[in-house]
Amino acid sequence: MILGGTIRDRHAGLTVPATATRGRLSRRVKPTLVRCAAVLLALGLPVLATMGVTIRDVSIEAVGDQPVDVGHMMTRIRLRPGMAWEEHRGTVNRDVRSLLETGLFADVRVEAQPLSDNDIRIFYVVEPKIILAEPVKISGARDFSVSDYREWTGLRVGDALSEADAAAAAVRVRMELIDRRYRNAEVEAQLRPHPDDPGRGMLSLVVEENERIRLQKIVFKGNTVFSDYQLRRVMHAPRWWNPINWFRRRPYDPESIEMAADLVRDHYRDAGYLDARVGPISSRDAARGRRRAVATVTEGARYTVGNLYIEGAEVLDAEELEDRFTLRPGDVAAMDRIRETAHTISHAYAAKGYRGTRVIPRMVPDPEEAVIDIHFQVREGDLTHIRMIYFHGNWKTRDKVIRRELPIAPGDRFDEVLIRRSENRLRQTGFFSQVHSYAQDW
Repeated sequence: MILGGTIRDRHAGLTVPATATRGRLSRRVKPTLVRCAAVLLALGLPVLATMGVTIRDVSIEAVGDQPVDVGHMMTRIRLRPGMAWEEHRGTVNRDVRSLLETGLFADVRVEAQPLSDNDIRIFYVVEPKIILAEPVKISGARDFSVSDYREWTGLRVGDALSEADAAAAAVRVRMELIDRRYRNAEVEAQLRPHPDDPGRGMLSLVVEENERIRLQKIVFKGNTVFSDYQLRRVMHAPRWWNPINWFRRRPYDPESIEMAADLVRDHYRDAGYLDARVGPISSRDAARGRRRAVATVTEGARYTVGNLYIEGAEVLDAEELEDRFTLRPGDVAAMDRIRETAHTISHAYAAKGYRGTRVIPRMVPDPEEAVIDIHFQVREGDLTHIRMIYFHGNWKTRDKVIRRELPIAPGDRFDEVLIRRSENRLRQTGFFSQVHSYAQDW
């Protein structure tokens, strides 16, 4: 979170940013006071750019009529009269950060006033927030209670507020309504001072929930391979013949439909239609408060497998790996089978103890012939051995009882197949509710 403040020369009317961050100063912050000194030097204040400048007075001023506990604020300021400017110029940024961290001020700026060639006066000018005097007023609530809206604001009586805080509360409420499928909801925040106390205020939220739009049906355009019914099943759309869905009102949520459309695209690619696309997705009013979604499908050609190549395999023989393939030239180029073949290669390396092997299938299509060549690029891992086996969470069963169930031991190769088999053996003993393993590098 970035905390902002300013340093201002009162005589010249020039303000220089003094920005601080929580915990540490950012790269932009560190030279800020140096730049300020350079600016004041150009304004006829050469003392700030030289050694020997002394801070003669430090004070706090508040903007507006709201009261400020100056004594308490001074305890959060490290800058003191008598300090040398050159040695303590970085303290200003820390003071700005400290004042803003109280949460009581909407803005903090620092003003410098030269008193002589070697003396300056520092003012911390603060803009206090107002204190929420009463619970947030809600107008326009219809489908949700006032207490729900107040909880969504995250505000309580006694909180310090600025206009930005009030706007953020309105955004939080609107996001809650959007999550509940009120996508056209509008929320406006109105922050007003209390008539009897300028330091206190009242916050009102004007809410327009508008109508909750429900999804009537999803239809597809351009699909010839699969029917609308089949694609809706892929999207996990409610089935019309299920009586439960007759009484369930499914909201219209464009984001959820877009995510479900990815399932349709993957379904086509697993059937060999590697160029398949789903979209754009539009909608139209079907009835009052209801929308019908229309998804455009571009199927493309159905590809078959051309040539298969293995690249980068040095430890294991490429021909031996190809014998493990279930995918052959002439088969349908199903994406799930391509991923399965890549997994078969990495599994062969894992069984030999080569941990961290990655296999990336690179596809070279020929759209005219609807044939695709697949290059499996292998990035071989490192041969790894097991140094030690540790057990955690076995409060009743001794380590030696567990070890004798394992087909692996320290000094063996890091065989992921045997490691998975070891996990299964421990589960089958019935001693443990969960068994998981992980590798720790040395």
